[in-house]
Amino acid sequence: MDNTGRAPDPEFDELPGAVIAYDEHGRVVRANHAALEILGFQSERELVGSPAVGAGWFRTDPAGWPDAENLHPVLAAIRSGRAERHVIARVTRPDGAEVWIQAEAVPHVAGTGVPRGVLLSLSDVTNILMDARLPRPRYGDEALAEVTMQLAAARLDPHAILTTVTSALSRLRPGTWIASLLNKDPRTVRVVAANDSDPLIARYVEDMHISATSPMFTISTRVLESGEPVLLPSVPYEEFLGTLRDDVREYLSKNEPPLTEPIRYIGVMVVPMHARGAIVGTLGLYERRSSNPLTEHDVRWLQAIADRTGLAADNAQLYVDAISRLERLTALRNVGLAITGSPDLRLTLGVILDQVTTGLAIDAADVLLLESQTRSGTTSSKLWAARPPSRSITRACTGSCRACGRPRTQSQRRRSRT
Repeated sequence: MDNTGRAPDPEFDELPGAVIAYDEHGRVVRANHAALEILGFQSERELVGSPAVGAGWFRTDPAGWPDAENLHPVLAAIRSGRAERHVIARVTRPDGAEVWIQAEAVPHVAGTGVPRGVLLSLSDVTNILMDARLPRPRYGDEALAEVTMQLAAARLDPHAILTTVTSALSRLRPGTWIASLLNKDPRTVRVVAANDSDPLIARYVEDMHISATSPMFTISTRVLESGEPVLLPSVPYEEFLGTLRDDVREYLSKNEPPLTEPIRYIGVMVVPMHARGAIVGTLGLYERRSSNPLTEHDVRWLQAIADRTGLAADNAQLYVDAISRLERLTALRNVGLAITGSPDLRLTLGVILDQVTTGLAIDAADVLLLESQTRSGTTSSKLWAARPPSRSITRACTGSCRACGRPRTQSQRRRSRT
């Protein structure tokens, strides 16, 4: 008998390759030396009796994307009664090291058709999957195709495009996706965040960038200035905070993120967005430690998505600017026609005010007209006011409105005076 309580089985230990035997309940019965070496165990007794459900395996597809079900191949074979072949999984060894393995689970089915056990064979494929020189088929292609389809259907508006891209990526890979786009004033950016599994984090990120006390220099700012992507595959959260500037850490300490549980490790990937040879923004992912750490492969496919997003957002901004210019020119033409077509000052001012309220999307506008001096030497004035024809400004009251002599509404927050 050995230290596992079982009689030695030289034939099992000498089987070619790494092999583990499980019973019908998914518990380890035997493991040969090759399997122990791959999984990082010193002796068989450390593994015997442990359940497959608690092994901590993270299944992925051959391209490295996390499997939606993430069921241990032994449990899948017991459940279905069929062999599970070519399974790729990421396994954490007892010493903390992580390895990629390929596994095949073959059930031993009795006459009743119920599996009486499973034989699991393992192969260490870490060097193959982590070698950046080797191509990984379909890696990122699905994400690129999905985002491209979403972009084609998106509305021609920069904010809508950023929202579409981040939302699509958040559904494809869990984490907080953040897109930033330079405004016309390059000192400011618009930020859109998405986290399909934790929307509060996305809202926190967006509020952080519009807050008056928010830090001005972030990882996205670093990428915008350098033009080089930032990749932190998986680092302790405290170490990540140490890479940030003091003002960023101070903001995070005063405004703590709405976390459901503490963050131990974090992965960060931010790439620049290009359009017409210039950097117009950034696209990045912030994720907790997962079974599929970020690599240079991720940077490559995300860069392709970022460039398409940047070009689409830039085209949308040009479209919005063209529509705005057309509306302004139309307004000026209407004002010019009113001035040359009628000597009636009331009509002319009415046209001007209508164009102002329509073009600026405001509730009311007025013109203060100074008349000639009176005999007493004072200057009199008249107030001309315009109301948009589609809505009234004289419903509910929060203050005095000189344009109509009645209380103003809550929505009358913007006012233009010419």
